[in-house]
Amino acid sequence: MWILFGAKTKSKVVEGGRRGERACPDCERHTTWVECDVKDSFNVFFVDLVDTKSRCMRCAECGEDCSIEQWDAEQRRVAKAIGAPAATPSSAAQPVAKPRAEVDVDAEFAALKKRLKKS
Repeated sequence: MWILFGAKTKSKVVEGGRRGERACPDCERHTTWVECDVKDSFNVFFVDLVDTKSRCMRCAECGEDCSIEQWDAEQRRVAKAIGAPAATPSSAAQPVAKPRAEVDVDAEFAALKKRLKKS
């Protein structure tokens, strides 16, 4: 009896996520790294059984990835070696929520009714 099983990984860049530069251990170049959401799927007979989601930093050149914890530890190590202040996760670029404008729901609803009556 044959059992068909497999695994696949998909990654997607996080909009407004963290970015940084450092040397990549895989491609051995100084490259930009971006924050990504990673989804791993495991399947049997082409039916997905288990999905896991995680967040990581990925090299923009070769696709090598590392966990956020490894990334932060390496950034602190490099900053300590050169004597610069290390960026903390709280100082990372976070998307800023835009203030919501006050909306008069009744006025919008009345305008919608008028447009529907005209058509």
